[in-house]
Amino acid sequence: MKQMSRILQEVNYNLHNIKLVKCLAVHNEEDWVEYNLRNNYEEFDIIRVVEGAVAGRPNATPMGHSSDRTLEIIRNFPDPDNKIQLYTLNRPFKSLEEQKQIFLEAATEGEWLFIVDCDEFYMEGDVNRVREAIKRHPSASEFIPTFLHFYRDFFHLKAPHPEWQMQHQRILKYREGLRYHTHPVATDAAGKCTYFTPEYQMDRYTLPIYIYHYGHAKGYEFHKMKHEFYKKELEKFKLADGTNASDKFDEKFVEFMEYKEDENTILLYDGPHPDTLKEHPQRYEMEPSFKLRYYAQIFCTDNYCSMEEYPLMCAREVENDIKHWKDDPIYSRDKLPTIALWMLDPWKRMQELYNVCEV
Repeated sequence: MKQMSRILQEVNYNLHNIKLVKCLAVHNEEDWVEYNLRNNYEEFDIIRVVEGAVAGRPNATPMGHSSDRTLEIIRNFPDPDNKIQLYTLNRPFKSLEEQKQIFLEAATEGEWLFIVDCDEFYMEGDVNRVREAIKRHPSASEFIPTFLHFYRDFFHLKAPHPEWQMQHQRILKYREGLRYHTHPVATDAAGKCTYFTPEYQMDRYTLPIYIYHYGHAKGYEFHKMKHEFYKKELEKFKLADGTNASDKFDEKFVEFMEYKEDENTILLYDGPHPDTLKEHPQRYEMEPSFKLRYYAQIFCTDNYCSMEEYPLMCAREVENDIKHWKDDPIYSRDKLPTIALWMLDPWKRMQELYNVCEV
């Protein structure tokens, strides 16, 4: 019956009704929001922006808005195709779930939702690759890109690890009744998790595309604010080991703020970045207090690494045994399993598993 249902879905799927929707949540992102709106602008059909703060988030206005130029930038952004839809309340959101639920409530049949934070980007052309993947797999419920978590700057990554997941729910088909009970993952109309429930796994496909995540390239003040806010938000999510999500976030925060990361978890990245970010002021900015051994050996005295110095920096890091990102067992692979199968297996047991879409 399930196989017949899938065949009927594929036969009856209206490929002309596909709409790809960027769902962008922002608050105090004046340094990033223009770059994100530019990113893949031509490839998305709709760009929905939810602006505002969750209650308790620092540096919000009394009405819950950004206290910097974020709203001004959004409203003045060139939008020749009228793709941008701005949603903002005159009050703080009660929770992250309420904020993200707006994306689901605004959606209609035929839409595919790309859940995007303001520091997350796609390479040019990759959104259209998702459009092609939908045509090849019209019964799919989700497509799963792989994260590149940039760490402290644009030239290093944090190696994949259970606390540095390389996959999250980001590209999902809208279905009536979807809800965010916990903000990372949507549940269906029956209350079933669309992320881990076994019946969804055969409809979730990994794609050979990256999300370029620059959240950990934003520096100290951003992380201090984020830690204070997310600590309260994450305490409500209990984990099987008796801790909660806030405890895990605390560990990552201390590691970042006190330079306690294991240098073996840092990867040298010399690959491309989305064109949108070529002019971003932080692209060649490097943190003078990054005290890892290899950084002390290669850091430029003027606190910047120019395009001319960058190849030399890479060579020195390789000489100092800094692992290249393509030598990592995750990023060296052509195919990745679906996230649930990956996370429920022992971390080190990697094998080619189901539902890989090549586009």
